[in-house]
Amino acid sequence: YAYDKNGLSSMALAPDVNLTVNTFVKGQYKDLKKGVDISQWQAGLNLANIKNEIDYAILRIGYTGSVSKQPTLDPYFKTFKNQAVTNNIPIGVYYYSMATTVDKAVEEANFVIKTLKENNVNVTYPVFIDFEDPTQANLSASQKEAICNAFCMKIKEAGYKAGVYSRENFLFYGTTVEFDQRWELWVSHYGTNDGQPTGDIYKFKPYYDMWQYTSVGHLSGYSGNLDLNVGYTSY
Repeated sequence: YAYDKNGLSSMALAPDVNLTVNTFVKGQYKDLKKGVDISQWQAGLNLANIKNEIDYAILRIGYTGSVSKQPTLDPYFKTFKNQAVTNNIPIGVYYYSMATTVDKAVEEANFVIKTLKENNVNVTYPVFIDFEDPTQANLSASQKEAICNAFCMKIKEAGYKAGVYSRENFLFYGTTVEFDQRWELWVSHYGTNDGQPTGDIYKFKPYYDMWQYTSVGHLSGYSGNLDLNVGYTSY
């Protein structure tokens, strides 16, 4: 779950038909991984304090500024990257996109690649485009897919696993089978959003590779709210 540069989210919650809530802790299911995704809005977090409660972390590497329209480094990316390395936590990264054209998506991808290489970042998990900004909402399904394809192809050409993050009804309802099978898919779906997965823990497997199930999760090593994820794929 990603925030814009002002700390605001565009997430619109939809009710879930199945209101069963399941707990999910690290190691509870042998075939599932528990992850957290973080950005500058979790500035008080130290990954050392939650390393025993997660299997991986997805770090926001940057975003396109709503005013500047320029790719911008998340101010806490390097801090969290160093914490992850120190504590042997596998990482992936995501970039909050505002691309409404293929050219802009390529610009964003090039920024991510340059940042990863300059900082010698070892990413085990994919490099995701976070595609959920309100400015992208009125694009056609084919335009959305083309933008995500452009970003992901550049990431793949640079030697990284490429993926797409979005809500089902924002992007994935309109994508083609070819698109869905080509990239790693990370879906946000909260249901009751009470900190635990609503419904069957396996509800999105095997279609998605990760499920972000809450924006108000809690881990004992951090007092604030966290975005928590089920990982269906081992990287």
